[in-house]
Amino acid sequence: MQHVPVQIDEANPFLQGDGGGSSPNTPYDIITMPGWTPDIRRQDYLIDELNLDVNTGVSAKYLVNGRPELFQFSHLEIKAELIEGQ
Repeated sequence: MQHVPVQIDEANPFLQGDGGGSSPNTPYDIITMPGWTPDIRRQDYLIDELNLDVNTGVSAKYLVNGRPELFQFSHLEIKAELIEGQ
């Protein structure tokens, strides 16, 4: 897989993906930087190489739980949830 620069923001759990706030995991919005439009799909896992999971000390892991949206062929906006403790 490729290394993609992103911005990761905590999201409102009631606006997140298909779960409608029902997931026990913390929701996030992940936005690729302009010019980066990798092939990311629902149910893919994304690994944060810069931030560690506070429970395990390993790289944080996110599950894509919504359909990534492509904006003006510039960047992707991705709904995901932090999978803690894995």
